Amino acid sequence: MIETRRRVFFSFHYQATDTWKVQNIRNIGFLERNKPVQPNHWEEIQKKGDGEIKKWIDNEMENCTCVIVFIGEHTAKRKFVQYEIARAWNTGKGLFGIYIRDLKDSNCLKGMIEGKNPFNRFLIKTRDSEYSLETVVSTKRPDPNDARNDIEKHLAQWVEDAISLRAGAKYKDSQCVFTVAHGMFGESMDKIE
Repeated sequence: MIETRRRVFFSFHYQATDTWKVQNIRNIGFLERNKPVQPNHWEEIQKKGDGEIKKWIDNEMENCTCVIVFIGEHTAKRKFVQYEIARAWNTGKGLFGIYIRDLKDSNCLKGMIEGKNPFNRFLIKTRDSEYSLETVVSTKRPDPNDARNDIEKHLAQWVEDAISLRAGAKYKDSQCVFTVAHGMFGESMDKIE
């Protein structure tokens, strides 16, 4: 049975085109607590440094049941998106991604380049095995001819599926770790912005 309203956290590359596309998904209305951070508030948080940004993310994510990563052209390279992915998994939240190339931006244009899968930089460690996160967490590619309506039609089920997967016995006590040497905020974070 699908719960009528879920509290979710939206993870995405904060730039004009991705923000516009994600705002269109927020307008679907089936989700709770998915209000966008105002640009001036986000700028104030950023000025305080990485520690404050992580604290803000932790606070915003705390009472959510699922994290949706909206995958644009540069999403996989964003260090705070990567922080949000690991935080979501390690706090037991449902997690999945939606490719947003085929959503229209403010100019009614679709994207040219599909972003890389941001889950491929992580491993899940269980008592018995290790798995690549990208083989466990689903990524959705909406219908390119009607992406927004396709997302609206399936979003509730995708959220429920992600929550069920994370709560299932196989992954319930697993931990997600970043696979690049020195961790997510280390010196070897080349190509991560």
